[in-house]
Amino acid sequence: MTTVRSRLQLPNTEAAQSFALFKATVEAVGDAVVVTSCELDPPGPRIEYVNPAFTRMTGFSAEESLGQTPRFLQGPLTDRVELDRLRVCLINEQTFDGEVINYRKDGGAYLIEWMVTPVKNPAGQTTHWLSVQRDVTARKQLEHQQKLLVAELHHRTRNLLAVTRAIALRTLPNSSDRDVFDARLAALGRVQSFLSTTPTQFVSLDDIVRGELEAVGEDGLGQATVEGPFVELPCDKVQALVLLLHECATNAIKHGALSQPDGRLAVRWHFAEEARLVLTWQESGVRMPADPNRRGFGTDLITRALRYQLSAETWLEFRSDGVWCTIWLPAESFRAGHTS
Repeated sequence: MTTVRSRLQLPNTEAAQSFALFKATVEAVGDAVVVTSCELDPPGPRIEYVNPAFTRMTGFSAEESLGQTPRFLQGPLTDRVELDRLRVCLINEQTFDGEVINYRKDGGAYLIEWMVTPVKNPAGQTTHWLSVQRDVTARKQLEHQQKLLVAELHHRTRNLLAVTRAIALRTLPNSSDRDVFDARLAALGRVQSFLSTTPTQFVSLDDIVRGELEAVGEDGLGQATVEGPFVELPCDKVQALVLLLHECATNAIKHGALSQPDGRLAVRWHFAEEARLVLTWQESGVRMPADPNRRGFGTDLITRALRYQLSAETWLEFRSDGVWCTIWLPAESFRAGHTS
């Protein structure tokens, strides 16, 4: 820090006090802070300041680090592509953000989140580079362990569903009951299979809808329109919705729009007032008796489970030309965005 201070040429006591406050602040933070000279080609840039957090992270003291290039921390697993990206940013005097593996004094590797930004003088010229680094090794290891545990949980859940399915098929006396129960277990199994391959904690509403329509047969999507903005739902709120879609699709393939060649199904969603999401299931082109009092597993799911799990408002109508279902989801039950 003395070298940096001398270059700044502080002229008065007030500036010196400000510098002392700045130094005390930087030395108190938990992230490693490194200040280097501005030249990029070897032997530069040279380290002119490191804070105590840098020493705790790397094992190298300030005395051992000053005058060195930051390259002395690199090793076999350091990503050269990431370093090339860093160089391009610095040549263009842009701020860099990334991750890279460095090596401690004892030879141990560690992963850092890394930000490097130019420091400019009053004339706008870059005089130094400021780097802030955070060791995220433990966090990344924990995230990896969590992914392994989740994958194992999904595997065991699928196995449990398979056992339950086998027992039910041997126990339920009525073949119709067995078929219904088996189909519902299969829907839950699809949820588990889907979630086990999802890298984030959210799943696409479009994927959920299309997946259930594909599961009922080739005609499911062939007679259906599925459209809406990109929306994702939290994984812990997916099962109730998948079971609802399964019940609607099963009803449509047996009695509704998907049971006849002229039948049509439209599943759409859009944003409404108060940041709510409106999901509609509308069947048409088929004659069926209206039965507003009809109840069953699917309607119970709509009126109870969805209200509990998604805080959703739901309406279900058995019209003469097919089922109409409308679900209003509050903003906290989904997230909107764009595909990457």
